[in-house]
Amino acid sequence: MYLCQKNQAVMKSPGILLLLMVNLLLVQVAQAQIYFKNNNPEAVYVAFAQYKADGKPGYWITRGWFTVNSGKTFTAFETIGPNDSIAYWATTLLTGMVFEGDKPLLVYNDEKFTIKNADKEWVLKQKPLSEWRNFRLLRMKPGTKTGTINL
Repeated sequence: MYLCQKNQAVMKSPGILLLLMVNLLLVQVAQAQIYFKNNNPEAVYVAFAQYKADGKPGYWITRGWFTVNSGKTFTAFETIGPNDSIAYWATTLLTGMVFEGDKPLLVYNDEKFTIKNADKEWVLKQKPLSEWRNFRLLRMKPGTKTGTINL
């Protein structure tokens, strides 16, 4: 009986209902994030990639360079769609240790960048200062929205 009365009070107060809905939305947005955590004793430069499956056909987009200092965490992906894939390429600042995989994607070597269709040869022809790097592809379980990539 008490539960029914409480629910009726919430339904009668649109302000409380709106507040509850906004709170739920903020929790969902906050949970849709992928982080890089640097566990190395030196700073790491990171470029990351996302396969966006929001249209037909989908496409790879790369972004970089981001510095993640030792012991720090960096938010890489604010949102991940249900059909998206992610990848990264990183190198330590001083020793040059590389975190790589086998997915060739384009980056710019010396500046901040965003490259759409980063897996296409024709983009390299349009952006001659870009170059290929072998990104580490991360397979995500369906429905995964949060996670930390440890470097």
